[in-house]
Amino acid sequence: MGYIFGQYQVKKTQEPYGHVAALTVSPEYRRLGLATALMDYFFMVSDLKGASYVNLFMRTSNQAAYQLYTSMGYAHRQTFADYYPDDPMPESAYELRKYVRRPMEVQ
Repeated sequence: MGYIFGQYQVKKTQEPYGHVAALTVSPEYRRLGLATALMDYFFMVSDLKGASYVNLFMRTSNQAAYQLYTSMGYAHRQTFADYYPDDPMPESAYELRKYVRRPMEVQ
């Protein structure tokens, strides 16, 4: 039906975050909410692990995916030129990000 590959990353120079490496849903299972459920689950798990945000990279030509992610609260952060080294024509990528809401600490 579908799958999601992601990882929780902690780097010394950055806040911890979740990264979606791949999300795929078979054509016969599309438009049933499976992609949204997988993304929501990954976001929840990343939040529970302490991530500050979840990000992903996507082809600029994939408007269906862009519509899905933006409807879920992901926002375009930056564009990487020629990110996908397709032959004969490379394609650029958008980095999309959704931040985890945390309550403000009272001091």
